[in-house]
Amino acid sequence: MYHLLSRITRTALSEAAFTRRVRLLPLPVLLIALSYLFPAIPAASASTLSGTVSTQSASTLSGTVSTQSASTTSGNTSTRNDTAYPGSGTSNFRSDPDTLWFLIRVDDIYFRSESYQGMLMPHNFTDFQSAVEQFGARVTWGVIPHRLIEPLNATGHMTRDLRESAARGHEVSVHGYTHICPLNCGESPWGHEMFCPTLNHHFTFEEQSALIGKSMKLLRDSLDIVPTSFIAPGHHLDDTTNEVLVDFDMFAVSNFRHGTDGSYPEKVIPGLVDVPVHGEFTWALTPANYDTELALAIADVKERGEADGYYNLMLHDPFTRPGYYDGLVIDWMTDLLDTLTTYYGDRIRFITLSEAAEMFRETEVAAEDYLADLPDGLVLDQNYPNPFNPVTTIGYALPEPGRVTITVYSALGQEVARLVDGYADAGRHEVHFDASHLSSGVYIYRLQAGNTSADRKLLLVK
Repeated sequence: MYHLLSRITRTALSEAAFTRRVRLLPLPVLLIALSYLFPAIPAASASTLSGTVSTQSASTLSGTVSTQSASTTSGNTSTRNDTAYPGSGTSNFRSDPDTLWFLIRVDDIYFRSESYQGMLMPHNFTDFQSAVEQFGARVTWGVIPHRLIEPLNATGHMTRDLRESAARGHEVSVHGYTHICPLNCGESPWGHEMFCPTLNHHFTFEEQSALIGKSMKLLRDSLDIVPTSFIAPGHHLDDTTNEVLVDFDMFAVSNFRHGTDGSYPEKVIPGLVDVPVHGEFTWALTPANYDTELALAIADVKERGEADGYYNLMLHDPFTRPGYYDGLVIDWMTDLLDTLTTYYGDRIRFITLSEAAEMFRETEVAAEDYLADLPDGLVLDQNYPNPFNPVTTIGYALPEPGRVTITVYSALGQEVARLVDGYADAGRHEVHFDASHLSSGVYIYRLQAGNTSADRKLLLVK
């Protein structure tokens, strides 16, 4: 029975994904996969999964990222109900409640080392790029600009690959300058260039501006690219960093979320949007935890991705290189995208981080304009035309949604017509009144919403 279920699950999740990696799924992973394909089957708890969890647990990750090209994507504002996990709220990405916007972010391009635990890993992201492109996906590369003028780029291959990648629709995002703490705090691999948590040191606006300025100039001169997004080196920045980014016309930023405020984008200061990471599952990935991390990623996309209307997946160079366990993370990413595109079909759409930030900015402005147009109280317009024969239009506006009635009375107080009787959204509305069955004369129409009402007179002349 188990072998039959395993074979069915392989086919349902993604036949192509398992063609390359023929093996039986571990039973706990199988149960999780089945639970999302067939909701009536209860899911196995993630705590029961066997295998080693990645060094950076996905449950602890929540940050943001950004990019430069945003002109190709737009979204509409809509709403959803709060879900069970912290941070859920109204989603601006849900122009269609069935659409899942998917982002792929890869940090530390290019990581200096060409080896890891005895594995030879020459600098290469094009194999990973080709793997995701077959599904229509695009990548936001967190590029360390100084790498382009270091000896490891003596052949110019990094510059060439990034230029070609940008031309193919992928995004280059600023990931610091050198990724080394200017204070030599002893934590240099983490690259605390904007704020050093080790020494609790905040760099000045001038210091951070000089660093960002060098990064922007180097990317512009080398790649002919002006980035619009920033990924914090070492995953740390401060309020000064945000001000500097806006000063350089960036509108998307990468930052980690802590606490219970979730993974939904938010405006950190005017002009700057934080698009957080939902999770990372491939840090130091090994064959032993490959299936476990894949099942956890699928479950997280189904839960938090569908709740937010988008999902932001983070990975790191050098693990995405073909030299890392013979392309283990490339295989893992292919399996994940194959599973998701099989499950969602054309409901999954791929965007870069700058595009995600731009979508949020546009829908936020639309929402602000909508709220600004709402009246402070109940509004009942004079009908037009007036006098009329036999049809006229009545406009009205509501400060909040609720049950509404509009009733027409004769001069003697008798009800002669009920024009509206039901629920109405906040904002402006209008209704047409056909009085062809009534005699000429003065009539009164009344708008009632909750405990508030408004009356006006109209004149029918035949």
